Amino acid sequence: MHLQNPPGADNQILHPVNRKLFQCWRMLCHYGRVPSRNDLNLKTIEAILGHVAIIETIDTAKTFRFRLAGTELRTIFGTELTNSDFFLLWSHKDRLALRAMLDMAIENGEALSVRFTIHTD
Repeated sequence: MHLQNPPGADNQILHPVNRKLFQCWRMLCHYGRVPSRNDLNLKTIEAILGHVAIIETIDTAKTFRFRLAGTELRTIFGTELTNSDFFLLWSHKDRLALRAMLDMAIENGEALSVRFTIHTD
């Protein structure tokens, strides 16, 4: 299954930071090719970097960790996330859903935006 954004999909991305990030991602995807780490110049997204998380796989079991987590994410979650296990933030049910989404994004070479609500006690 390959997800594609229909015409005008950028307008459906609510947060302006996410819209900007997806625009940058599309500019990097030349001829349908997934960009490599070397293609990503963080200077191009410097204005939104505090809101960005880059998640990478670190082993064959597909453990996901934050390679980079912006300062705004640290503020939201109340802790430094860079180099931590991505799934430790989520319940078991949410982990299953997120893993399926991440697996699909990796398989299709696509960026992934997830909207969620945080509840505190």
